Amino acid sequence: MPNILDPDIFSVELIPSGTAQRVESVGLLELEGAGSNDVVLLVVPGSLGDLLPLLAIAADQGAKLVITDPVPDEDRTQLLQSARTHGLAVVWRRPGIPWLAVADILRNVFRDAEVDNVIESSGVSAGDLTSLAEALSIMIGGPVIMEDAKLQLLSYSTSTGGSDRWRDLAILSRKIPDAWLEHLETKGLLDTLLTTDTVLTVDGGPFEATRRFLCAIRSERFFLGVLWVAEGDSPLPDDVEFRMAQAARIAAPHLVRHHEDTYSHRTSQHRMLRRLLESGELARAQAEELGIQPAESYTVFALRAAGEGSLGPTERTRALESVSIYCQSYRWKAASCAIGNTIYCVLAHDFDRASIRLPKLAASMLDAVRKSLLGNPMTLALSQTTTALSETATLRVQVDQTLEAVALWPQGDGTGVVSFDQAAARITLLRVMDEASLQERRFCRLEILRTEDAQHGSDYIQTLSVYLANFGDVRAAAAQLQLHATSLRYRLKRIAELSGINLAEPIERLLCELLLTSEQLTERRTHLLSPTSVEL
Repeated sequence: MPNILDPDIFSVELIPSGTAQRVESVGLLELEGAGSNDVVLLVVPGSLGDLLPLLAIAADQGAKLVITDPVPDEDRTQLLQSARTHGLAVVWRRPGIPWLAVADILRNVFRDAEVDNVIESSGVSAGDLTSLAEALSIMIGGPVIMEDAKLQLLSYSTSTGGSDRWRDLAILSRKIPDAWLEHLETKGLLDTLLTTDTVLTVDGGPFEATRRFLCAIRSERFFLGVLWVAEGDSPLPDDVEFRMAQAARIAAPHLVRHHEDTYSHRTSQHRMLRRLLESGELARAQAEELGIQPAESYTVFALRAAGEGSLGPTERTRALESVSIYCQSYRWKAASCAIGNTIYCVLAHDFDRASIRLPKLAASMLDAVRKSLLGNPMTLALSQTTTALSETATLRVQVDQTLEAVALWPQGDGTGVVSFDQAAARITLLRVMDEASLQERRFCRLEILRTEDAQHGSDYIQTLSVYLANFGDVRAAAAQLQLHATSLRYRLKRIAELSGINLAEPIERLLCELLLTSEQLTERRTHLLSPTSVEL
């Protein structure tokens, strides 16, 4: 344990002597019912009276290690003696480290250890994907191909039996052939492959291809790649689907390690794309490395959690991977990265393709991301299209403005695809309000109504706001306010008498509506930007 726990986060206080203990799970102590975690977090004040009874409960529930805050020096000896009696190791949490961070760190340690164990038991060295493909081929009983999450070829087994030219073409081109990709999409199999663990059977593939089985390789719902097996001269075994599922589980830790090994390269690419989005500047060689040059035109997508929602680090990574995988799977030239809680995707495409296919692509991409996030509501903003890569920064501003307008003026549930053109009216009004500093301006007649509301508990400002928002439709406004139409007419008459506002004057109505809307948006913007805290 001392070798794997970060000393900046943990302080190892007691490791009992005797047989080494294996730990595989972490959780909070269950005071009621039977717990089953090897490592238990004691999130209680670090006093002896609170902790001693909990040590006995943790030991009875099978815990091997407890993590808590340090106790005062005068209580330390007694607590450690009690822990030693119960056979518990004790680790202190360093001050200022959130308990959620402690739990995440430990789970990552267990996950990495599990990956190492599976790799070791497979008999294949970590990172040796060629040997892994050979081993899986023997296990399944047919020639194997492994692809990454972008459907690019990673490794393949040698084949002494007859196969077909499509396997050879996949190996030579280092990716799934376009004809096969179109075949899977037409049959509805591509979406199933990307979103489920189902082992798929494909008969009658392009150009009389032999029968194939394929399935996703996943780790904790993350899509890592695809495993293929093709039927050669000898038929595949009857339990090939079971063998494929087992093989995918064996392959997953190897692909996790491969994924981690390529992390630094991905990080460098994300930096390049972020610079492009922020400044519009990127060397041609870097754009080529990102795969977005050469191209006739460019469009930017941006995805965010809808409304007041936000994405945690894990969800943000999952959403980013989903966007990248979707574009690669459907052969769109694209590069994506995360900036804060927003996922950006720069699409490079033929100019004619934009108006015809981009809205459909955006809707399908949004649906794929929602599935990867187990249905979390999301909004996707779609920029205009430009022929110059240097204008990407302007397109980034467009999608940012669109997301803000949707958050401040939600329509329906605030989810779905919204283009910059669709949000143009809301964006323009926001800019007018900001530039004119309307929230700082006061109209004396509205101030009279505010004073009346404050002193007598009336609701004249809300009444006027709803009336104006409904274009002066008394019946619609009355229904929204849950009033009779006659009662609303009386209120409006009273508003005019008190304040002097002339509701028959278009300019005066427009000014009141602008000022009231500006106040509402300022309040909502402040609410959306207010910091939130999460406590364990």
